[in-house]
Amino acid sequence: MPAMIALALMLAAAPQARAWDHHDALTALALRDIPVLDSSVVPETLDAYLTASLRAGGKAVFLRAIKVNPTTDFPSRAGEAFGAPVAARAVISAYADEPDWGLDQSLFDYYPELWKDDYQFMGGRTGPQTRAFRHMYWPGGFYRQPSPPARIPVHDPTPLGEAPQRCSLFFSLAREAFASGHPYWGARFLAWSLHYLEDLGQPFHATQLATTMFVRPTPDGRSIDVEKTTRVVAYFHLAVDGFPQHSGEGPNGGPLRARETADLVGTAAIPFSSALSLAQDAAVVSAGQAQVLGEAAADFFPDPDAGALADPAGRVYTDQFWTSLQAAVAADPRGSEAFLTPLDARLADTAVRARTLVLEALKSVPAAPAPQAPGLAARPVPLLAPPLFR
Repeated sequence: MPAMIALALMLAAAPQARAWDHHDALTALALRDIPVLDSSVVPETLDAYLTASLRAGGKAVFLRAIKVNPTTDFPSRAGEAFGAPVAARAVISAYADEPDWGLDQSLFDYYPELWKDDYQFMGGRTGPQTRAFRHMYWPGGFYRQPSPPARIPVHDPTPLGEAPQRCSLFFSLAREAFASGHPYWGARFLAWSLHYLEDLGQPFHATQLATTMFVRPTPDGRSIDVEKTTRVVAYFHLAVDGFPQHSGEGPNGGPLRARETADLVGTAAIPFSSALSLAQDAAVVSAGQAQVLGEAAADFFPDPDAGALADPAGRVYTDQFWTSLQAAVAADPRGSEAFLTPLDARLADTAVRARTLVLEALKSVPAAPAPQAPGLAARPVPLLAPPLFR
């Protein structure tokens, strides 16, 4: 029965590609206690960076090489004025959201070779959720349709989704940019890498179905209402995504805002072997906590009514929704712990991994030249290895 539920859900579900709402805020708190990020970097356009890096073909060739939407533009949202310094942490925080701005949208139209039939379970080939396969990774595999005449769905243990690979790709690009003396794009690529890593801290991005509590039967009780179930999953997915950011807003959000800050701020990091393994392990840990958090979310958030199911995002992203939750937590703090405690664990783990990735990337920054003793001729500094931060 659980396998049938999972299959029925995945045949029609359109997973939400977004994970934590406002990666920028999450990232800013996670990196708050890394002082070197207060140093400045000088913004430059992507074209300027690629030209200086001697990459043939310019931006068009580069975007196709990394297989992102070739129509993507790169807005300035970190307070940049090109040529004027900006804090490295401002760049990393602001652009941690950038992969949700269109980089991964409609990719199968431009790169049909990316399509796998199994992606029908992860957003599909058309529509707004086509980017989901880039922002998810199911390490435990998934249920697929049975081959006729069999009727029992088959569990495929093959992991599905590209989030770890994207984390690794942009981590490598960040280190390359840092090492060659282009810290602005080092920071911006690092922000993109962080985005995919942070996505995997949200259990809805690391498993096919967090809990069967989201499943809704048809009125006669004889089968699964796939459409309704899909909307229920979307509602709870969006609610969990938005809780860390929106629950702490407004005059009554202080206690929850303080709790989120405590979850995210710190200096702890973990051993690093590669960006790929860091992200894959994040998904394994997250998937292991999916059922606990999913069931707690089903009990914690209001059961979605017809209006919420018709427009899950329209219901979740309202001041009234979050104000009512703040009141519920204040009225029953002990009862809220069943949801808040596993959420704390997810946020804390995500922050530790974010710091680990950033600290490792910063090792690619060329060392500043040592001060010269009086009377000694200064040694020339290689043009491609200037101090990172100015």
